[in-house]
Amino acid sequence: MKTRNDMDNLELSLEPESQKQGIRITVIGVGNGGLKVIDTLVNRELRGVDLIAADTDVQVLRACKAKNKIYLGIKKTKGIGAGGNPELGKEAVMESKEEIAEYLKDSDLVVVVAMLGKGTGSGSAPEILKIAKEHNILTLGLVVMPSEHEGLTRIAQTAHEEIARNSDAYMLLYNDNMNQLGDDALMFQSYESMNNVLADSIQALVDIVEKTGYINIQIGDIRTVLAGGGRCLISKGEAETGDDKRASVAIDSAVNDPLIQVSLEGAEKVIVCAMLPQDFRIGERELMMDSIRQLTNGSPSIIWGMTQLKDKSDKLSVYLIASGIKEKQEEVMPDSLDDEELTPVGPRVVETELPPMYNREYNPQVNHFSFQDTHRSGKKKRPVTEAGNETHVITNMLQNRSSRSELRMPQGRMQFPGDKKIQF
Repeated sequence: MKTRNDMDNLELSLEPESQKQGIRITVIGVGNGGLKVIDTLVNRELRGVDLIAADTDVQVLRACKAKNKIYLGIKKTKGIGAGGNPELGKEAVMESKEEIAEYLKDSDLVVVVAMLGKGTGSGSAPEILKIAKEHNILTLGLVVMPSEHEGLTRIAQTAHEEIARNSDAYMLLYNDNMNQLGDDALMFQSYESMNNVLADSIQALVDIVEKTGYINIQIGDIRTVLAGGGRCLISKGEAETGDDKRASVAIDSAVNDPLIQVSLEGAEKVIVCAMLPQDFRIGERELMMDSIRQLTNGSPSIIWGMTQLKDKSDKLSVYLIASGIKEKQEEVMPDSLDDEELTPVGPRVVETELPPMYNREYNPQVNHFSFQDTHRSGKKKRPVTEAGNETHVITNMLQNRSSRSELRMPQGRMQFPGDKKIQF
């Protein structure tokens, strides 16, 4: 017969809900930026998840607070990083593939966190996701595009495309969103805020699985939404329980974070998991559902879960997981502008009579516009725009062309792919 002490010992030995059900969530921070998010999660003492740090830089990896660490490609990189070379980052993962696979074994969900644009984040993160998918593990990428001024857009865009192919779902943020915090926002705090957004998304996943509610959300529901989901959003919104508009306020705060700025338009599947006060009404739930439908601009499949708040002072919380979000078209400038890409633009040219005036023509030999007096020759037909603005006629020999090409441009401008304008 069990004694009271035996029962106490039994209660103390109970494992968290996720471990009881055999659910294993593995989060891997890749590269310097990914490691900072891992440090944030360690500081929060997040439970129910395995945190792993992976990097090609030994010094940075040693400073990370994670217990589990993978030194990527120690032979290939000599432990000094990938030097901004994504190909070296990929090779480092191939060298450490067996070790990575061992860490990922038996995982139900693998989350890879990285900042794109540099060698390790851009090269290693997509390959780690690929290894997870090869082992039939549900994969999620949480990645951040670099600021435009960093000049790393092309590397980051290539990595973004690879992550989209190698993961079931991915959440894409932009460092340029920090500009929404205002010119007076402190630099280090702004980057920490971005790290917290990524950490919040991971914690939302864990909270949804961990919490036993009145209507539960299970790992199978998360798989249903994320598997093959493409671009996604994972966020949390809050509202004061005494707010008359608490339902709409909570949804609004979940989707309108200035650092996220991800539209739900086109989302096909949505999980809504709410922690609600006892006086929450059915009409308020319908208001939440209507808000989701309006934001998605459609009729998504919605999985509803809810838990009752135990403390009246707690805030009403709403966790959102949405997938199938429409992808924003990235505008990437070409590496070079060759003559074959030149596209003349401008208003339609018409012929008209002009009074005698100075005729401005471009002289390619001296690389400037010269003026020729045409008073003595009388009136002359010259092309002008319908608006009456003078059109400059540029005649130049283009490479790889057998004949001369005449390009008309309003006010000396020519437009190239990417809307880049060059002023003569």
